[in-house]
Amino acid sequence: MNLDAAWKGFDLKLFFQGTMKRDYMPGSGSTMFWGAVGYWQTNFFKQHLDYFRGADTTNPLGPNLGGYYPRPLENDRNRNPQTRYLQNAAYCRLKNVTLGYTLPKSLTEKFCVNNLRFFVSAENLFTITNLADTFDPETVGIGNWDGCTYPLSKTVSFGLSATF
Repeated sequence: MNLDAAWKGFDLKLFFQGTMKRDYMPGSGSTMFWGAVGYWQTNFFKQHLDYFRGADTTNPLGPNLGGYYPRPLENDRNRNPQTRYLQNAAYCRLKNVTLGYTLPKSLTEKFCVNNLRFFVSAENLFTITNLADTFDPETVGIGNWDGCTYPLSKTVSFGLSATF
């Protein structure tokens, strides 16, 4: 969705990107979702600490009978597809915001400039999603990458546009 507005030399442009309905079922080998998948390929994030631990556990984290994730095992018998782990991959991301100001022609003509505009632009300011923080909703489920990408950079740039 593109939104544009202009008033008395100021202009504002917003670009939102997203999808309103998308489901994602993580595979049994998804280290980004499950965390502990095997000895050789394992990721651990804070969310992965919410796994089942029985009341009689000697685990230093203590019991967690209502854990979201199953016990981490090397085999995948605890990671069978089921609706409990079906992820809502819908999202809305503010991809770009540009705010500009164009000087009045009465002022710029004195300097032999036809048009002079100052602007500031920002990209990837925020993402609204219910998907786990370990995934990028734009790339999850595409190919074999499983949504594991570098985090999007938030960039801010300033500029000047002149027409002679």
